[in-house]
Amino acid sequence: ARSVAGGNAHSLARLADGTVWAWGRGSEGQLGDNTSTQRLTPVKVDGIATAREISAGVYHSVARLADGTVKTWGYNAQGQQGDGTTTNRPAPITLDGATNIRAISAGGYHTLVLDRDGKVSAVGYNNNGQIGNGSTTNQTTLTTPVNSLSSISLIAAGGEFSLAG
Repeated sequence: ARSVAGGNAHSLARLADGTVWAWGRGSEGQLGDNTSTQRLTPVKVDGIATAREISAGVYHSVARLADGTVKTWGYNAQGQQGDGTTTNRPAPITLDGATNIRAISAGGYHTLVLDRDGKVSAVGYNNNGQIGNGSTTNQTTLTTPVNSLSSISLIAAGGEFSLAG
């Protein structure tokens, strides 16, 4: 494995060939195999062949692809998949509006992305303002970049907070 990530009850591994494998609890679709089945051994995540980075939230998963796009799957009750809904996604979907992304981080129930221009955007749970848009309302589509942040090179998402530097 080139990298690994752990969620609340699921794990991800990114292999050298760009595929992503998952195992553990699957009831929210976080394994990305188009089921809601628990897997005790790794299963290949559907449709991902060029992953460069992976991250796991409590019950959702995120992958950054070689072309700078982002795939998300799993739990979506707070909108962390960024598709404008709160419907769980058992197979990867493209995070709308995420282009030229150079870093990702899955928080507890939110997704944070950093683009190649050093701008940060987020989607999902926002009870503590972790999306960075000045409100505490959940966001089901990717926010416009956080205005107060520029020339950012690092991001990290925690349970209910976000970091950028």
